[in-house]
Amino acid sequence: MNTSILLVTFVTLVTIGNCLRCYSGCGKSSVAGETIETPCDSDKKMDCAGGEVCASEKYGFKILGVSSEIEMKACTPKSSTVNVVCDALKEVVSKTGIVSDWECSVNFCETDLCNSGHTTRISLFVLVAGALFYGLF
Repeated sequence: MNTSILLVTFVTLVTIGNCLRCYSGCGKSSVAGETIETPCDSDKKMDCAGGEVCASEKYGFKILGVSSEIEMKACTPKSSTVNVVCDALKEVVSKTGIVSDWECSVNFCETDLCNSGHTTRISLFVLVAGALFYGLF
């Protein structure tokens, strides 16, 4: 019985430990040369859902002839491809009739914050796994 509980707990912890941490809701937008930036700081970090990866998205377009650009970071389903994301958005904005010169690029990455590790969560995982291991045997 103890072995079953340990196995289920270990699998659960491994699943939780593998969630990516990404920046989300930050980036910058530029319209007619005026830029507004939302920094990617600690309050913009979030744990993605299972099966999601980090994405850096960049869109360029004109609205009624005025150049605009948006850059943002988010979690996105791992099954997404650049074409799926860009084509879906292009379809939506093209229906408005006011958007032209649509450009889109999306970069996906599968590491925490795309440039840092998850030391704290791994340490917590090892602590809990060790406590369970020694507590059940």
